[in-house]
Amino acid sequence: MKATWMTRVCAVGLTAAAAAVVSCSASSGEQRPLSERRPSVVAQGVRGGAAASEGDVEAPDAAVAPTSEAGSVEPAAAGEGVVGAAPSAVEATVEAPLYWADLTTPSRPIYARPEELEEYVGTLREGFPFPVYEEVEGPGCREGWAKVGPRGWVCGQFVKRLEATPPPPSDDPLPWTYMTVFKDTEIHDGPRKSLTTGKLRKRKSIVSVIEQDKQWVRAYPDQWLKKRDLIPKPARFSSLEALQPGGKLEAPVVYVRYNHVTAWPERPESDAHRRKMPKKSRAEVKRFSVHPIVSSWPEGELARADWVQLPEGWVEHWRLAVVESAARPGSIGEGEKWLRVDLSEQTITAYEGDAPVYVTLVSTGKGADKTGEGEDKDTPTGLFRITNKQRSGRMSGGSGESYHYLSDVPWVQYFNGGIALHGVYWHNALGWPHSNGCVNLAPKDAKWLFDWTEATLPAGWYTLMTDAERPGTWVVVAP
Repeated sequence: MKATWMTRVCAVGLTAAAAAVVSCSASSGEQRPLSERRPSVVAQGVRGGAAASEGDVEAPDAAVAPTSEAGSVEPAAAGEGVVGAAPSAVEATVEAPLYWADLTTPSRPIYARPEELEEYVGTLREGFPFPVYEEVEGPGCREGWAKVGPRGWVCGQFVKRLEATPPPPSDDPLPWTYMTVFKDTEIHDGPRKSLTTGKLRKRKSIVSVIEQDKQWVRAYPDQWLKKRDLIPKPARFSSLEALQPGGKLEAPVVYVRYNHVTAWPERPESDAHRRKMPKKSRAEVKRFSVHPIVSSWPEGELARADWVQLPEGWVEHWRLAVVESAARPGSIGEGEKWLRVDLSEQTITAYEGDAPVYVTLVSTGKGADKTGEGEDKDTPTGLFRITNKQRSGRMSGGSGESYHYLSDVPWVQYFNGGIALHGVYWHNALGWPHSNGCVNLAPKDAKWLFDWTEATLPAGWYTLMTDAERPGTWVVVAP
């Protein structure tokens, strides 16, 4: 494809996608070291787009990706030695690379050793440069193997050397460009080509754009769609701000989950009691605002309270999400990182040992519908570990009303089969059950947690499979 007739959509930053594993077939002929090949010019931007695996519906394909006032909270200062300091997305390494490279194909698997049939440990993706540390010959790849990180090798047949070190990745939590399918459309094998390879339905189909012209849009990895069937999809950025307690949450606080919530000067005992209270005596608390707790009713266990008293007045508990420290499970070590998802309050808290370092709202599985169906849309409770990290992924599946096709879902972390933590750009129902089973987060929160959790992705890697040598962070899902 020639880039001269297209307008390329670039997104500087690292994202992730898994793609089908294509064999690196051996062939006869002279082999040249990768470093001797003709170099290519570093792109001015890094392309967006993704095609990973389904989080809310299906499990990853094994072949693809086996206080200043009482109770208030202030952000923690980021820096060395600070509990909960801003994390790094890239695994540190002391080894200097031979050179930086990119792929010549949309995606390639990374193996634990320079043999094609070895353990699959992650993926690389075209448009997201990676360092090469070593080159060796080995079975299964005619051009030799390139070492791309600790226990990471990719077939050199699909590697091209870059002339210069690429710019650092972007911190943008949502660097992709999206378009919505507003009428059923066919997927073509190229621009202006008649051969079709599938169809996207207009209901909840969102693609991420690699490039486009006046008539055609190319979505990752190579889906050509007629532009007349698509409209721009502005990403929904939430006003939600996470709490960073800096390792200490001395008193419980609450998030407001609803819009236009009334705080009453007295605890209402009836509708008539509400009407008697002057309007001037009532206060309004905004959605996603955070407040300390004065008291609760009935007194006792806060989780069972019907009413919560804030400095502004009394509010029904169900309109609020209570945040309080939880005990660390005995199977999690004193210094280990772990996440606790609270299904009742729709919150997630990141801990380092017993110290809470990050708190925000989530949307978990919506469960069964009114007909009693949809039990598979619950978020199962239990103790898990993160098994697979993807900088972004495609999630699709369902039929009828449940059909969806979502490209470049950001910052995906699977922890229980097809159940994952991930960012959302198509809704802002944070604080309420809304998903098909996954734990939905605002993109900036999803990225923070992705960068903070173990294992950290080596430089340039698009996905990572955790294992005994690189274990994933614990995830506790509490009822």
